[in-house]
Amino acid sequence: MINSEPMVGGTSPVTLAGSLAMADAEVISGIIINQIIEPGRPCIYNSGFAHVFDMMTTIALTGSPENALLQAAGAEMAQYHALPSASWALSDSIMLDSQASCEKLLTALAHTLSKVNMIWGIGNIETSKTISPEVAVIDNEIIGNCLRFSSGIQVNEEHLAYDVIKEVVFKGSFLETEHTLEHFREEVRYSLLPNRTSRGRWEEKGSKSIEEKAIEFVDDILCKKPDIYLSGMQLEKIESIQKKWMERLNR
Repeated sequence: MINSEPMVGGTSPVTLAGSLAMADAEVISGIIINQIIEPGRPCIYNSGFAHVFDMMTTIALTGSPENALLQAAGAEMAQYHALPSASWALSDSIMLDSQASCEKLLTALAHTLSKVNMIWGIGNIETSKTISPEVAVIDNEIIGNCLRFSSGIQVNEEHLAYDVIKEVVFKGSFLETEHTLEHFREEVRYSLLPNRTSRGRWEEKGSKSIEEKAIEFVDDILCKKPDIYLSGMQLEKIESIQKKWMERLNR
């Protein structure tokens, strides 16, 4: 993965177009160097790790709307060069709060609509200085919503449902139809994390916020014995790699 990490107004021009042009040149030059060293080496175009220099606080931002614009534009540049793209979805928030979710949603939706191939940063906040399992749970929810939004509306004879409309329109309800039974799972995204009940039911269940639900979700996972998805041989290989590098680091 060939990275350019421009900082708008700091290490790159304050204009987004100028920063994008500079980032594109840096990534392409890195790819050229890779091809000289090893012709045909697969490379991923990454100008999505962009920052924006905040002139008021001197902090490098990662969750601003300008970040989302640069990341989306970077994905388009990668497509222009016929290369896979990478980017990140981060937040400048320091805790599990609405700012983290707001900024993650903005960048994740921009990535999804721009068709970024590799998105990094699940659970990351504080400009990637902190990783929160609870934020990761909410990020998972955000990603699910973004994927559903980006999948759009399927339009064909079956989904236009003209025959069903003619049959039911004067009867008052589509709930009992076979058409609803066949398609409701694919059309509507369901989740247990956000509140989708009445106020009374919500109060009966403890009046919990989505942050509190995320904390409980993480606690439930940590209380369970983890599933093992690797074979014995795969685990041995990973442990041998870990041992080799730990020995090198301890020299």
